[in-house]
Amino acid sequence: IGERVPAMLAKYDYITEDTLAYFRQRPEQASRDADFALAYVLSHADTAERQQQAIDALVFKCDILWAMLDALQ
Repeated sequence: IGERVPAMLAKYDYITEDTLAYFRQRPEQASRDADFALAYVLSHADTAERQQQAIDALVFKCDILWAMLDALQ
């Protein structure tokens, strides 16, 4: 994202800083989100069953994201 935002701003005159504001702040927010998720799982997935539930939830999330990506193609 760090390379794509400046490239899009340079290449497309209809794209503005405001248009891409979400993508400018997203890497920092994503890092915080990942830290929170990891801390949550490490503190709550304290049994084999809960660990499997965490894995299943992640697999489900990835399945949804892949389905969304497939729908765009």
